[in-house]
Amino acid sequence: MTEPRSTRTILVTFFTTAIVFSFVGYFTSQRFALKDAAEPVFAKTKDLKIFARDVMPLIEAQVIEHEKAIYRLKRNATEELILKETKSVTEPTETLSKEVEVSDAELQAWSVERGLRLGRLTAKQREDLVANYKIHQRLRRQNSDRTKLLRQSGVEWLLPVPYRRQVAKVEPGQLTVFKSDPARDRVILFGNFHCGNCTRLQEKMRELAESVGGGLSISLRFDIQPGDSPIVSRTARAAICAQAQNKFSEFFEMASRFPPTDIAALQKIVIDLNLDLVRFESCADDKATEARLKEDLAEAQRISPAGLPFAVVKEYVIPLQEPIDEYLLLLGH
Repeated sequence: MTEPRSTRTILVTFFTTAIVFSFVGYFTSQRFALKDAAEPVFAKTKDLKIFARDVMPLIEAQVIEHEKAIYRLKRNATEELILKETKSVTEPTETLSKEVEVSDAELQAWSVERGLRLGRLTAKQREDLVANYKIHQRLRRQNSDRTKLLRQSGVEWLLPVPYRRQVAKVEPGQLTVFKSDPARDRVILFGNFHCGNCTRLQEKMRELAESVGGGLSISLRFDIQPGDSPIVSRTARAAICAQAQNKFSEFFEMASRFPPTDIAALQKIVIDLNLDLVRFESCADDKATEARLKEDLAEAQRISPAGLPFAVVKEYVIPLQEPIDEYLLLLGH
């Protein structure tokens, strides 16, 4: 008697399980069928359909570049119309027509930026370098005049930036790289002195500040990864402690230009800045300094979990290595 009952139990269990799986399979297939029915098909073959969701990841980068190009065209056309229609704005200044002589120091700096050795250039190469530098300066003056005219018109940009998907509200922190009162616009850098895209950062930020002209605040917060060398974290602590002695700008300049590779190189920067060594060492090992650094790291992780250095420009999150033009565009210049 026990054997038939056991067989019956097994059969009931089997059929119940089969029915449950049938229902699950049916509703799952219906769900995907509804999803597919609502999504456009880009192409199909005998046994295959290509949906929009299959294609879009492959062209996402191209779509962003396309949106960026359209946005720049809209901005340029809008600027032209503002300058044309605003009666209170005067014509560009005579600086555009001025031909400025190029000093040896300017030419030397210009050649170094391009990886050239000025002393090894032929006369023709030097002449071409001077011509290129003059064109560069003329374009910068033209952009400066244009920016001043737009500022005079009181333009307020309402054109959204569609290709920048990520935004973040974040406080600037206490390490001020540059500030021009009143600071209408903010740039917050998240990186460190040793990352590949962070070296010579002071030159890039100086150029940005000069291009904007005023009303800008640039600050630094730290983004350090677990695998980074201990000197990376130690240099960040040193920057915080330099700020405590009102020497952060100088420290930022030196550490950006020559990131210290060991404790001895870091100590040389501290000595060159004439910092109070007792105060400095106490600050570097202080728990309050560690807490400030951890706060930066937590904020960086929240905004960019991938750990790549970035900047927040008027709440838009962009890779730190973006060119100056992109910073200026997001700042409304």
